[in-house]
Amino acid sequence: TEDLHLSGKQVKFVVTARGMESPRQWQTVVKLTVRAKGGTKRTGQQNWKPSSAVLSQNVPDIIFPWSQLEHPGHLKRQKRDWVIPPINVPENSRGPFPQELVTIRSDRDKNRSLRYSVTGPGADQPPAGIFSINPISGQLAVTKPLDREQRASYHPIDYETSRAFVLTVIAVNQEPLTKGIQLPPQSTATVSITVIDLNESPYFVPNPKLIRQEEGLPAGKVLTVFTAEDPDRYMQQTIRYSKLSDPANWLKIDPLQGQITTVATLDRESPYVKNNMYNATFLASDSGIPPASGTGTLQIYLLDVNDNAPHVFPEEVSICEKPDPNAINITATDTDIDPNTGPFAFELPDSPADIRKNWTITRLNGDYAQLRLKIGTLDDGLYKVPIMIMDSGNPPMSATSDLLVKVCPCDENGDCTSVQAIVAAGLGTGAIIAILLCIIILLRAEGRRQRSHSTPLRLAVGVRLRGQRLYGRIFEFAQLHKFWRRPGLRLSE
Repeated sequence: TEDLHLSGKQVKFVVTARGMESPRQWQTVVKLTVRAKGGTKRTGQQNWKPSSAVLSQNVPDIIFPWSQLEHPGHLKRQKRDWVIPPINVPENSRGPFPQELVTIRSDRDKNRSLRYSVTGPGADQPPAGIFSINPISGQLAVTKPLDREQRASYHPIDYETSRAFVLTVIAVNQEPLTKGIQLPPQSTATVSITVIDLNESPYFVPNPKLIRQEEGLPAGKVLTVFTAEDPDRYMQQTIRYSKLSDPANWLKIDPLQGQITTVATLDRESPYVKNNMYNATFLASDSGIPPASGTGTLQIYLLDVNDNAPHVFPEEVSICEKPDPNAINITATDTDIDPNTGPFAFELPDSPADIRKNWTITRLNGDYAQLRLKIGTLDDGLYKVPIMIMDSGNPPMSATSDLLVKVCPCDENGDCTSVQAIVAAGLGTGAIIAILLCIIILLRAEGRRQRSHSTPLRLAVGVRLRGQRLYGRIFEFAQLHKFWRRPGLRLSE
């Protein structure tokens, strides 16, 4: 060190602290006032208190001196506060929160109990609550992220709203001073926080966007315009649009204007429509470096039109060749919704002529009708009965659908009992062959069991069809009288 020689009673200079691994720097202005002490010799080496900025790896630690010193003749700071070096905070910071910015402390906090507070816009003034300070450690922190959807409920750090915040940090002495010492109860420092502008994602307004549209709209029709806004008002950027999700491939979007047009007919009965709602997602990308993008959902509520005719249900029924009762109840299905469905009207066609000759249909109510056999008996087999059904839409839709009627001989319980009925039940050739093979296997197994008998046994197989299930059993002809009267049992040697 060297002696400091002053040409005047007061000198002013700037102290700068720079980081070794970052471009940050801190500055503070220091004034030295020289007063005589015990004689006429002037010196500044023992009568001033330093202002320094101590750098740490993550959060700067800034020390500012007390406004006035304990003894006369020492350095005084009057009229203005100490100025803390500017702090840069990027907008859209995602935390974690609170996020520490800097630690500000007085050079007197080691031997005194001090309490720190912060005041100014962004702290205790609108927009309040963005910055806070630890009253004991002096750690200044930002408490909130940028959240565009909650913009109305609080004011986050947003370059487009506030480019800078100027805060005042106050250190208050909590202990009584020694008698005879005159010091102010508090000391202050000014903190300047600059918001750094970052490229933000465009956002659709509203999101999601709901429109109502009748189904059946053909290709080439304009549905709506779905555009996004760019929060970066001070950046000259363009937004381009693209399709992100369109399950049925019904839509396209103009890349510059955001106009949405159909490329296929809208159909409410499509499997991609759930509860009358069709969802498509679009992407908005800006021209920033790097670019930012946001998504928006278009919800199309499809209104039903009567574009589907009703059909008979069930499509297949069974009836005995000598039915008692000789009637079947049927209804209709319609993929449209009310009021384009029931009540339904049922009718038999005029041709072929044997339809009205053999059958008659009677409406029971708005949803059901009864098909009845007019003649006493029908041969075993399959019969197609065409039925015309009309719905209640405006205008109404009608169609003729075939009801497949299986006629078979039945037992007293109304169950089909013949092999022909097996065919009528809709079993394919492979299924019938498999049933016959099972019967052969049963007969062979029984034959091997009976080989020890001196006289060959005559066997029979009983077959019974109940609903869609086939039952079988092997019998000795000598015991047939025990089973002959069993209902539904048909025997063959």
